[in-house]
This record gives sequence, structure tokens and C-alpha cells, in this order.
Amino acid sequence: MVGPRYRILIGIQVSLSLAALATLFSLTAAAAITPPPSPTLLATGKAIYTAECAACHGADGRGKGIAADLLKIKPRNFVTAKYRMVSTWERLPTDEDLFNAITRGLPGTAMPSWKHLPEQQRWALVQYVKSFAETPITVKSQQAPASGAGTGEGVIAVPLEPPYDPAAAKRAKELYADGCASCHGPTGKGDGVQEQLDEDGVPTHPRDLTEGVFKGNPDPETLYRRILAGMPGTPMPMSDWAVGKDAWDLVHYVLSLSTPEQREQANTWTPPEIPGLMRGDPDKGKSLFTGAERLAGGGASCRACHSVSGIGALGGGVLGPDLTGAYHKFGDGMITWTEHVAPMKPIYTKKTLTDEEKRHLLAFFTTGIGRATNQIYQLAGIGSVGAVVFLLMIQGIWRNRGRDVRRTMYERSYSNQGGVS
Repeated sequence: MVGPRYRILIGIQVSLSLAALATLFSLTAAAAITPPPSPTLLATGKAIYTAECAACHGADGRGKGIAADLLKIKPRNFVTAKYRMVSTWERLPTDEDLFNAITRGLPGTAMPSWKHLPEQQRWALVQYVKSFAETPITVKSQQAPASGAGTGEGVIAVPLEPPYDPAAAKRAKELYADGCASCHGPTGKGDGVQEQLDEDGVPTHPRDLTEGVFKGNPDPETLYRRILAGMPGTPMPMSDWAVGKDAWDLVHYVLSLSTPEQREQANTWTPPEIPGLMRGDPDKGKSLFTGAERLAGGGASCRACHSVSGIGALGGGVLGPDLTGAYHKFGDGMITWTEHVAPMKPIYTKKTLTDEEKRHLLAFFTTGIGRATNQIYQLAGIGSVGAVVFLLMIQGIWRNRGRDVRRTMYERSYSNQGGVS
């Protein structure tokens, strides 16, 4: 007969075994979805980076693309590889950190979400971006701080989340007032010390925690790691003194300053469906896109930053992504980008598109692009015409040169025969 104590021991063993299996399964699953670097993956990453990222981050990854000077918050320099969103004691990003930043974007900056790209392509970008680093990014094996204090190694381990009772809330306010309020302000509105610079000398400002807009993911475990690791290259320091319950109390307090709805809205914006939107005139949309017809609100034409196949010799601007296939990815919702996406929102907030302009542009995105020839054929045609014109010019110059030579020879010959006195 099995006694109560023995049954308890068996229960504990089963629980521990299940927990170990769950941990092993999660680690195995994580490893399975993280593809190892390979020449094929790097080549894929380079192609996507060149098309989608180089305008801001630069072809060489130094953060000085042609659009960089237009941005208040400057693009990341992938060569120095000092990333803000990190989860390790060494303040280095894991592959998952980079993947999450690419997938989610950085709300409050011009870095958009690239969640629409297939997962394999986002992993390819991770590997290609890492290849720029002048010092290879190597994350050490996980090791907890000695005696629960100080710094450890590798990915910061997150302990079990403690309850947030009145005593913890009181302690959290004290910790915040002592370690955070000088920058983020006494009520979290980001109204503390305003004149701040990052390590490159670029002005930066404390986050308003009451808005719920976090550059990194606002889930509790990620915030726990961010509080401990800080944000490298910014005035946000490490807080390794807070390991354990103090860091958890700060996480709870910071999250209490905003609502879940605020955080969700900033964290995941999806282009809305626009039911029943009437189609306009694609030719009119083309004129609005190219700037041949001005927008009623006085905003810049789409072509100032974006390109599509077949529009002009070079297809338009290069500051933004090519929109040739955008409609097939995003549908009608893409027309709301001017109201929601960070790089465009400041430009069009006071220079909004009219409903009629939206209809015409959507009609163009839907049908107008498909009728145009590909940019490469346009460039080839222009090159061919240029070559023909160049050859004709050379031929004309050469023929004129020959005429002068023949005239000189004729005059000398005529002179020798006594034709000239």
C-alpha cells in the first residue's frame, strides 16, 4: 500500500519530469526555427537588404543611407553593432532579439515592421545584418549571477514572476523614484532631464511611459531583461542591482503607467480592411503618384520616395520601398499608411489625402502598375538609345576629320602643280 508521503514524492518527481520535458521541447523548437547561417541564406538576406533596408542603413551598413539625414532618430550602424534591444549580460543581441526587432519594428521610430516578409527571409536578414559587424556577435552560454547579485553571462535568466501586492507596489515606487524618475519624470511622462545625447552625440529624449509606446517588446519578460541590461549606446544604463524581485517590481510599475490597449495598438498595427471602397481612375492615380497632378493637401507625391516598375526612366525615388507588388501583400489597407506608418505620418498629418485621391491611387496600385514595362527593360532601352547616339556622334566627328584631311591633301597637291601663287 502506498502512503501519502510516497504519493507526494511521486507527484513531485512527475511534475519535475514534465517541466524538464517542456523546457527541452521549447529549446528544441526554438533551435528548429532558427536556421543556421549559410551562403544561400546570406545571399537571400543581401538581396532583401539592398531592396528594403539600404536606403536608411546604407549599402555598407553604417547607418548613413540616402534617407538617414531625413530621420530624427538615426538608423542603426550595423558595423559597430551597438544594438539597443538586447537580452544578454554582455549587452549583445541574440539572433532572436534581431529577428523580433525586424518582425515588430521599433514603434516611435521610422523603423517599420517587416512581419509581412516570409519568416525565412527575416532570418536571412538577421544573418546578413550580423555579417556587417566589425567584431563578431558571440553570445556566451547562460550563467546566472553569483549569489543572485551582480552580472552573469549570456542570456539573462528571468525568474518566476512574483505577485504584485501593495507592499511590492510601494517598493516599486521607491525604486522608480530613486533610479528612473530623473529621466522619465516623477509620473513617467518623460519630462525629466531633457538635454541628453547618445554615444554618437545625437540628441535623444526619455520615453513617455504613459503612452505605452515601447521601442522593444513590452511583454513582462522582455521588460525585465531590458531593465537589467539597459539600452546600449543610450543614457539608459544597466540596472544589475535590481536582479530578481526588484526588477520584477519595476516591470509591474512601468506597465501600470499605460493600458494594455495602448501597448497593443503600438505593438501590432495591421492595415485595416476598407469595405466597399470604390475604385477610382488608374490613370488619375498614376498622375497623382508621379506628381504630374498635385495632391489637394499639398503633400509630396508618392514618387518622391517610392518607385514602381515603369514609371519614368528610373521608376521614381529610392528612399522608400518599391511599391510594385505592395497591393498584393497589403490590399486596400495600404492606402492608410500615410495616417499610421511612422515615416509618412508626420508628413501627411496636416496634408491628408482626400477620399477621392485614395480611390484613384488604389486603382493605380491595383491595375496601373501591371500594365507598365519592367524597369530593367527601360534602362536597357535608354542605354541602347544612348549607345546609338554616341556612335552617331563619333561617326560624325570622324567623317568631319577625314574631310579636313582630304582638303589639306588636295590643297598641297594643287600647290605642287602650280595652282597656287
